Amino acid sequence: GANLSEANLHNADLYNADLSETDLRGVQGLVKSLGAEHGNIYWKRCNKNLMNNGYQFYVGLNTLRENETFAADERCLCSYPGFHFASRSWCAVNYPDRPLEAKIRIPEGAKINEPWASASKASADMIEILQVFDVVTGKDVTDKYRKED
Repeated sequence: GANLSEANLHNADLYNADLSETDLRGVQGLVKSLGAEHGNIYWKRCNKNLMNNGYQFYVGLNTLRENETFAADERCLCSYPGFHFASRSWCAVNYPDRPLEAKIRIPEGAKINEPWASASKASADMIEILQVFDVVTGKDVTDKYRKED
């Protein structure tokens, strides 16, 4: 519940800070480490069968369920619902036990949430999966995860 409005947080380390009730209006000196942008390529680690957080992912466009509202609060470190993504190296370090990694793109029109206290990850209300790789072998297994019509 801290009021940081108008604070200069240049060089402040907010990693693991809980900013969920914090007033950040007018704060200066904060830089989002990932810099998530539409059209850019990122990575997502998934469990077997390309499942994650109750979602079955497929190659192509993946969107939130019809009744879900994207969690866009930039003060929450791990907001949900939303599809989390990061750099390939961050995913490898933080999710080494997940056997699949998906190369994704953030489509135009997607809502993006990159939290202020982020550990270099962000989320979006839609992602486009371009390729899927087996983490252990490095083999491209994309064709296995194409949605059948």
